[in-house]
Amino acid sequence: MMKRGIPMGKNKMKSKLKEIKLIVQMYELIMKPVHMCANKLKAFNRRFAKTRFSYGQCNPDKVFHIIKSDAANCGIFSLIFTSVFPYLEISEKKKYIPIVDYKNTAFFPMIQDEEDYGKDNPWEYYFEQPGGLYTLDEVYRSAKVEIGSPDKYGFKLTDWNCMMPMPPEKLMYWNRIVSKYIRPTKELSERINDEKNKLSFGQGKIMGVSIRAGYRRLALLNVDIIKEHPQAETCEYYIEIIQKKMDEWGYNRFFLACDDREYVTKIDKYFGKGCCHMDRKYSHMFINDIPVPYDNIDEFRSEYKGCTTRERTIEYIAETYLLASCESLYSTINGGAEFAYIVNGGKYKNLEVYSEGFY
Repeated sequence: MMKRGIPMGKNKMKSKLKEIKLIVQMYELIMKPVHMCANKLKAFNRRFAKTRFSYGQCNPDKVFHIIKSDAANCGIFSLIFTSVFPYLEISEKKKYIPIVDYKNTAFFPMIQDEEDYGKDNPWEYYFEQPGGLYTLDEVYRSAKVEIGSPDKYGFKLTDWNCMMPMPPEKLMYWNRIVSKYIRPTKELSERINDEKNKLSFGQGKIMGVSIRAGYRRLALLNVDIIKEHPQAETCEYYIEIIQKKMDEWGYNRFFLACDDREYVTKIDKYFGKGCCHMDRKYSHMFINDIPVPYDNIDEFRSEYKGCTTRERTIEYIAETYLLASCESLYSTINGGAEFAYIVNGGKYKNLEVYSEGFY
């Protein structure tokens, strides 16, 4: 027997679904506070978990603060902002000696070659230890070693997307932290000075320009990792803005820091001698303004054949320090430019940031 227009089977199915929905709602109502309590208990346990260890008798009057990270897919400046900066703040307050240990941690493919994983501390490829001339071996033979924990001592994650520009007092604070703790190695310092000499830095005024084209590529490809990253524009848009800023600020020469070969080639061709940039390798992100597919690694990295990750990262950091040495800066929001802005410490005569929201 059937009701008019509605099979009996469908009525039974609706009833069952309502029952299931009611059961789910009751379960969620009962379990929500249970889950909240469980999460609070886990956080409490992490907060009071043991983080102080003794590995030997060395340096009995010192406390070393070990800085690690599990952010395996971060580049060097993302690591500095999200893991090193917060722990340096804690070290300052507690008078600990900060030591970065990226050897006994996750593999960081953006700053180290796979064959070197577990053999070297990749932080020391680029920067001295923030706490001074201590080796990891010595630290792990010391009497007092504090393993950095985000659940203790007021760990504050730094949102690098909101760091440029920042209030003067905050900029001065981070500039002091960077000057004190993040010091390039001798090899990197020599590379920075060599590049300055090649590009005739110091001989006349120069404007800095920083563009992160990679964000636009990922957005056009609709890749999930682009979410919450700053928006970016076409190369032609930036050419127009660069010309406008040069006219407005009174420059006839600028230094370009960019991550894409096509953008660099177009800008260099348009401005000629007015544009200078490092003679370095670039990623291939666009071909005739069409984004290179995400899985086309061979094209994307075609200039990097025979080049180590360490060499690429040194080029990138050197470019960033050159950006910090410019007299003025026009920039998109990106990690390298943020770091250059902090190293510069408020000395830019003119500063403008392209900031039109996030993807």
